[in-house]
Amino acid sequence: MKAILRKTVLVVDDELLVRLFLTSLIQEHGYKVRQASSGAGGLFMLGDAPHEIDLVLVDLHMPGMSGVDFAREARRRWPEIPVAVMTAQTPPEESPAEAPGIPIIPKPFVREALFEVLDALAAGDHPA
Repeated sequence: MKAILRKTVLVVDDELLVRLFLTSLIQEHGYKVRQASSGAGGLFMLGDAPHEIDLVLVDLHMPGMSGVDFAREARRRWPEIPVAVMTAQTPPEESPAEAPGIPIIPKPFVREALFEVLDALAAGDHPA
């Protein structure tokens, strides 16, 4: 499924190269992308323009605030904005059971799997 145009994904990852790679990949699929280098930065961006961000893709392991902690706080403040967590750790150290309803996307990325989750979230479906 092709992304719904004009949807904006906030990519939150402390690694610049990962953010740049994801931005390119997600833009090629038809989404707009905004970036944050930390959980606190991502929460600030959401707070500054919550109606401009349609969904969030956040790394599980970041200094200061984990992806699950970010997802919990983002859901508390903006429950209408879906969040997916990405991780290279298998199985994730913080399991989806600790954050029910938050999809986990494994790294390295399989394009189709990443797009499947993003498209489902953009369409209002919340895969777990």
